[in-house]
Amino acid sequence: MKKTIVEVTEESRLWKQLWTVIEQLEQQPYIEVQAGHFRSSHMFAALVEGRPVGFLRFVVQRLGEDEGRPPIVFRDEVLYEAKIIAFGVLP
Repeated sequence: MKKTIVEVTEESRLWKQLWTVIEQLEQQPYIEVQAGHFRSSHMFAALVEGRPVGFLRFVVQRLGEDEGRPPIVFRDEVLYEAKIIAFGVLP
């Protein structure tokens, strides 16, 4: 059984299939959420035999920015975090 993880965008041929999984797991609000402080957003799909069975969405943001805090700086560099916004796997 072939298992893979791939990054998916809304333009991807897998998006419609993945959206069905997202709906089954009632995660649509977390996939659709956008915020000005997100520096980037990434969606990955877990595939079994080419069929989506799960997903993970994470965003990159300045550490603490989602809580209205000033940027955290270490050695003159602003710190960033990858924050998981949505995750799901079909039973």
